[in-house]
Amino acid sequence: MNVNLSVTQQLIVDFEKGSLLVKAGPGSGKTRVLIERIKKILKSKKRSKILALTFSNLAAEEMKSRIDEDETIEDSNNVTIGTIHSFCLDVIQKRFDLLGFENEPVIFENESDRQKMLRDIFYENEKLRTILEKQENPQKFLLECLSVISDEKKLFVSPEESQRSELFKEMYAKYND
Repeated sequence: MNVNLSVTQQLIVDFEKGSLLVKAGPGSGKTRVLIERIKKILKSKKRSKILALTFSNLAAEEMKSRIDEDETIEDSNNVTIGTIHSFCLDVIQKRFDLLGFENEPVIFENESDRQKMLRDIFYENEKLRTILEKQENPQKFLLECLSVISDEKKLFVSPEESQRSELFKEMYAKYND
């Protein structure tokens, strides 16, 4: 199949000096360009493993589908396509010990997981438990605490560096751990 590419797109496909980061907006032909680049690499004599990362599951599935459906591609087993998030999660889960973790890290999928963890932290500490039990709406209070923790993290403020109370720092440190 002959694919018409713009000059810039063809430069991306033909690039041979190593890794390449392609940033472009929606509908600009990123997927088509990446597929053509993968095909070119697979057909070259310098065969190796290819890692293609994208941001969305939709784009990753589209790329996998196009690679699988292309009859001119002989060795699609050397191609790994996925999202940045799934790739990083896979690395963490398979190599957590090499990354310095003693146990496999727990990945919190949703807000209720984070709320439960914070609630457990409050109930493990008598002072924090008393504060939580005095709240008119404990659920709302936990959400507010999570919001403050999130704000601190966005500013790259560690529990030790926080300008908030010692009790907050202790709770934040436990949450962070």
